[in-house]
This record gives sequence, C-alpha cells and structure tokens, in this order.
Amino acid sequence: MATALGKLFEKVGDKLGEITAGKVIAAMGAATTAAGLWVWHHVNPEFSYKAAPSGASQRVSLAQVLSQLDRDSQVYCTGGWDQRIANAAWRSCWQIEYAPVDTLRTTVCTRDPRAADIATTDQRVGLRFFVERYAPLQCFALDETRPPRLKLTPGAGSHAVALRFAGQPSTERFCGCSDTEIAEAATAMGATVAP
Repeated sequence: MATALGKLFEKVGDKLGEITAGKVIAAMGAATTAAGLWVWHHVNPEFSYKAAPSGASQRVSLAQVLSQLDRDSQVYCTGGWDQRIANAAWRSCWQIEYAPVDTLRTTVCTRDPRAADIATTDQRVGLRFFVERYAPLQCFALDETRPPRLKLTPGAGSHAVALRFAGQPSTERFCGCSDTEIAEAATAMGATVAP
C-alpha cells in the first residue's frame, strides 16, 4: 500500500511539475514579449503633430509644429547607447535645418478649414506631410539630398514680413496671405507690421 501511495504521489508530483514548468515557460515568453514591445515603443515612440486653422480666419501658424518636429527628431538620437538601441528599433534620427531661421515661424493662410494632423515615428515623414499639405501655396522647399540632414527653406509663395512686438523687431513668414490677412495676423499676435 505504501508503494502504491508513493507511486501515486510521484505521478501527482510529476504532473504538477509539468504544469508548473509549462506555466513558467509561458510566463517567461509573455514577459519577454511585453519587454520587447516596451523597448520598441520606448525607443521608437509615435509622435502626433497637429496644426489647425485659428477660427474663421483660417490662418495656420506652423511655428509650434515645426519646433516640435525639430525637438522630437533628437529624441533617442544623442549618439550614445540610446541611439544604438533606437537603431535596433529602426528609429530614424534627423538633423533639421531651417534656412533662414524665420522659416520656422511660418503662418499659412489656407482656405481649407480642416486641421492638418499626422502621427508618425519618423520626423521626416511628419515634415514631408506639412510641406506637401501646403504645396499648392508653395510655402516650403524640402532638401533631402544629404541624409540625415533635412533642410527646410521658404518656397516661392513664402514672404518674410518685418513685425514689431512691443517695440522689438522680428521677422515672420507668411504664405498664401494677402496684405490685409498679414495685418490681421500681426494684430492677433500682438504685433504691428513694421514700415
């Protein structure tokens, strides 16, 4: 009887061992998958960019979007271990140049009331989206001939306008805007058009 009972306990122990080993392996697989997904999304995050017309004027200021694209292009792109890990997750690192710098401060007068928005892990894709979105107005030209450098310059439809903010001069860019729309935009920004 003791031997039969011993064999029964042995079989029960073996079965529990099989079940436990299976669960441990499944748990390890799930943990590895979760860790891999966390690393993937952590070092190759998705960024959202949105530029919406302001009210009835349908003016779109791209300064915040272009600045955010520039800042996000440097996330996990410092040249250290973070970039090496990000490269394994296919993270693209870009160096965006705005030439001249006032290209960064562009306001577009659009007749399209829809917001321009995109979610992407690649800032070049985001930059292309906004360049192409306003292509009919010829607001920008994007030079992609020297990767990882991207150079955004004013297009034929972009005009530099001298403004004064509380007596301080500043150059802003306007695209697709009439003189009246530029004056209205300057007033909305708290500035005046410099003579």
